[in-house]
Amino acid sequence: MAATLKTDIKISAFGALAFAMDTGGAKESHDFEYEVQWPSGTAASQANQVWSDTRTVNAAANDDLELDSLTQTDDAGATVRSVSFSVVKGLFIKNTSDADRIDVGGVGATAFAGDGYPFKDDSDIICIPAGGHFSWSDPDGVAVTNGATDILRIAGVTSNQTFTIWINGES
Repeated sequence: MAATLKTDIKISAFGALAFAMDTGGAKESHDFEYEVQWPSGTAASQANQVWSDTRTVNAAANDDLELDSLTQTDDAGATVRSVSFSVVKGLFIKNTSDADRIDVGGVGATAFAGDGYPFKDDSDIICIPAGGHFSWSDPDGVAVTNGATDILRIAGVTSNQTFTIWINGES
């Protein structure tokens, strides 16, 4: 049975700022919406593979995700399928902990980094605070090369932190 993937990415933000004035009030609205739909495939603005997980990284430890060799597990921890990305087009990470940050990136020579990648070089790190998130997408995607650009590191800082991660792209 062949699988197909439909990807919907939606990001929405709204802020209403109210001012008290001598002769009444004023209000400003600030809206941001981003929505994209990608059909199943391997061309630009298409994806045929997705992987997601909720994970825990221990204090002062790393969770190194090898993007060309991930496993999808069920709620009981049993492996459902293997996922091997050749191109990554979307990456979303939410720090679901209520204290402390997680650091993403900074792996070294095998980092998921380079021109056009979410990380410019192998020492770049994004700090995601408790309750915060990071999102990145590229309709063309960036290549995952076994042993060269295949490790995405999630590092715990001062305590055990949980995070949710979602990746899509091509296999």
